Amino acid sequence: MGTLEDIQKQPEEVQRLAAECFSSLAKMLIANDTLVRAAFALRKLVMQTAGTSSSVLIKADQFATSLFGTSTRARAVASANRYLNWSQDLLHA
Repeated sequence: MGTLEDIQKQPEEVQRLAAECFSSLAKMLIANDTLVRAAFALRKLVMQTAGTSSSVLIKADQFATSLFGTSTRARAVASANRYLNWSQDLLHA
């Protein structure tokens, strides 16, 4: 199974295609569940406002974990975030 680093070694067209796939996967994970969409949007807002290394983001993640636990919804939000991060990493490499 390939890694993000493996994809980054590929031609630019392959990287763009992978970025689009990751972005689409993230959108599919959050598309059908209003609560997951809301949690994802809130996390995105906190990241844009406070920055990714902020203690605010850590507190928001802790709150979401206490709210959702390790439910399918929590995993969907985490996976969607990971896919979008990979997409952004590939687009801005």
